[in-house]
Order: sequence, then structure tokens, then C-alpha cells
Amino acid sequence: MKIYKIPVGSFQANCYLVADEATLDTVIIDPGDEAGKIIDVIEENNLKPKQIILTHTHFDHTGAVEEIKNCFNIDVLAPSYQSYQGRSFVDWSFVDFKSLGKQPSDFFTHTQGGQVI
Repeated sequence: MKIYKIPVGSFQANCYLVADEATLDTVIIDPGDEAGKIIDVIEENNLKPKQIILTHTHFDHTGAVEEIKNCFNIDVLAPSYQSYQGRSFVDWSFVDFKSLGKQPSDFFTHTQGGQVI
């Protein structure tokens, strides 16, 4: 597993790209801003985005979602009890993270219903 940390936006919130080193399959976590910067890292490393995961839906975690989602034609996953732009997303408890060696877990975060991966 390889993890790319990309600070984005005025708050320098961290967006993470988590890639399987063998397949280059990648999840994008919290793309809060600067879609171009995130896309550049993906393309420079020949990564294959499979989905976007939001730990919660504050603006500094969602600002680049639509552009990245449309660029790579991928789904967005977020806690089912939160919504993004008026839409609820699928609960990611069914997602298979085996190749990444992790499962999302519930922890207390700074937003009700937030997730830690």
C-alpha cells in the first residue's frame, strides 16, 4: 500500500490517495479543494482511481468531489447518515478494503457521524 498526502485548500486539509502498489487501484479520501492538484498526482503516478471516500461532508473535505468524480467517472462513498449536496450516499461498510489491509471504523471525530479510515 502506498499513501500520498496532498494538503489542499486554504485550510490545507489533507486529501489522501491510498493505492495498491501492485494494481495501482486507488481510493481518494477527502478531496477538499484543488482538484487539478489532486488529478496531477494521480496522473503523474499512473494511479487508477476506483472511488472517492468522504470521512464527513464538511466543505473542506468535499470541495473537489464533483470535478474528480466526473474526471474519472467514479462513485462517492460517505457515511449513510450524512449527505453531500442534498444527497445521501451509500454506507461504505460493505466496501472490500482487503487489498489495502484496512476497514473503516467508527470513532469520535469533530463531526457527528464522521469516519476514520
